[in-house]
Amino acid sequence: MRELISNAENRRLFILEYFIYGNPRVSLDDLKKTLHMTDSTLIADVEKMKAMYPGLSLRISDGYLNASFSPTFQPAEIYVPITHNKLIFRLVRRIFFEEDLALTTLAAQEHASVSSAYRLVHEFNAIAKEQYHLQIESSPCHIVGKEEAVRAFYRDFFLELYPGKYQPFSADFMQNCRNFVRDFAPFFNQMTTLFPLETF
Repeated sequence: MRELISNAENRRLFILEYFIYGNPRVSLDDLKKTLHMTDSTLIADVEKMKAMYPGLSLRISDGYLNASFSPTFQPAEIYVPITHNKLIFRLVRRIFFEEDLALTTLAAQEHASVSSAYRLVHEFNAIAKEQYHLQIESSPCHIVGKEEAVRAFYRDFFLELYPGKYQPFSADFMQNCRNFVRDFAPFFNQMTTLFPLETF
C-alpha cells in the first residue's frame, strides 16, 4: 500500500522504520544524502513526526538525529496516523463495509470536494489496475476485479493498515472467525494429508 501515499509520507516512514528496525541514531548528513533532503525539509519532517507520534521522542545533537520510543509503543503504530487520515484509505475501507455508497455522499461526509474524491479514485485506479488487477467504480462505489484479486487486496489492506488493536472488526466478528478456524482446522489438516497442496 506504500505506493498510495505521498513521497513525504514514504520518506518519514523510511526514517521511522530505520529507527525501529535499524539504529535509533543516524547522521544528519547521511540522512539528507540518502533521502535527498534539504535542511529545511529535514527539520519539517522531524517536527511533523513529533506531532504525529506522541510515543516518539526525537532529538538533534552533534550532527545526529536520535530517536527513543515509549515502552508501550508498537512498531505497527507508525503506519496508523498516515493511513487513517487519508481519504482514499477511508474510501476503500467504507466500500468494504457499506453497500450503495455514492461517491458524492462520501465526499460530503468526509468534508471533501466531489472533484477531489473523483481525482483520488482516478489515482487509485491507475495504481490498482497494475498492482492488484482491480479498480474502483462509482455509482455506487464498489471494487471491480476477479474475486481472488479482490480478496487478496483486502487481506493485505487490513493487515497492513489496521494492525492489532486498530483492526476495524467487532469483537464478536473476530471471535466468530477464531471459532471458524478452530472448527475447520481438523478438516483442513485431513484434506491436506489426503491431497497435498502441491497437487492443486
